[in-house]
Amino acid sequence: MLNWIITARKVKRKDDGALEKKDPKKRSISYACHKDAAIYAYYGHLLGQRYEARISTLGISDPPRARDGQPRFGHRLRLA
Repeated sequence: MLNWIITARKVKRKDDGALEKKDPKKRSISYACHKDAAIYAYYGHLLGQRYEARISTLGISDPPRARDGQPRFGHRLRLA
């Protein structure tokens, strides 16, 4: 991961209009780089294979099928 630290200082206005400056706060920022993304993709692929094998052994590998109860293709009810 790429890591860096940003420093931010808050400034607040008091009731009398004067500015109150607080101490700077350091924040650590992390961002996945190309190598990290490739590693995560690899392990995601391995976990995906194990997941698919497991749901196949449990007999739940078929995707669910939904029906909305509406007639299909020209089977319309005609009201007079």
